[in-house]
Amino acid sequence: MLLHAVGLDLTYWDRQIEALADRYRVVAVDLPGHGMSDPPPRNTGIGRLAQDVADIVEADAGSSAHIVGHSLGGMIAQQLAVSCPGLVKSLTLIATAATFTDETRAFMRSHAASVRQDGMGAVVPLVANWLAPATVERRPDVLDRLEKSIRAMDAAVYASAWDQIANFEAAGQLAALTRPTLVVAGGQDTNTPAADVTLLAKAIPHAELSVIADAAHMIPLDTPDRLNKELLGFLATVGSVSKRKGPSPNDASSDYRTS
Repeated sequence: MLLHAVGLDLTYWDRQIEALADRYRVVAVDLPGHGMSDPPPRNTGIGRLAQDVADIVEADAGSSAHIVGHSLGGMIAQQLAVSCPGLVKSLTLIATAATFTDETRAFMRSHAASVRQDGMGAVVPLVANWLAPATVERRPDVLDRLEKSIRAMDAAVYASAWDQIANFEAAGQLAALTRPTLVVAGGQDTNTPAADVTLLAKAIPHAELSVIADAAHMIPLDTPDRLNKELLGFLATVGSVSKRKGPSPNDASSDYRTS
């Protein structure tokens, strides 16, 4: 189960889906208000998002799944592991955190307020900072894709997501997690610095930490091959979900598009 970051959609997992599909049944979702999914109900929190993901896992897998979350998706994954541990076979947490300083939370809420006031145009100049400088230089198409996705987002949905992130707190619950966990940080990430991601890894018993030096926040886009190597190697140590044929579970949740 692949859970994307704010402003993205399930198509941004294309390189990971390609790498995983021969060995695993892969389900990626458009989070509410992203991609082709319906907008979320007002004031939907990360706890509700985690429950929605739990419903999809139960409907599709019937038991448990390997959960891979990037940024906001990683917070949803953490909450799912805390709330419904029986549905989680393993966790992969990419460029995400479990807690923030008061200063950081205030900045996030300020960012949300500015988007409500000025629209998504206020976010576009920031997008290049999500990528490693080498990606911006060599792959202008990737930057262009991100900018177009951001421009297309509903400002209210985007701002609400940042309020959810600002309210997120899971650090005190992570010591109880028992599922195998891989934590991945970007060495050039200024949104969720490697030092913060390292604290997350230390809070989860026996978690593995991988720092990808050449990546910034958008690790799946900056270094897809390296991320795939880390992910496949980790999953090989914790078992597999057998690949099965059949349609995508598009009826698993009325608010989500899955693929």
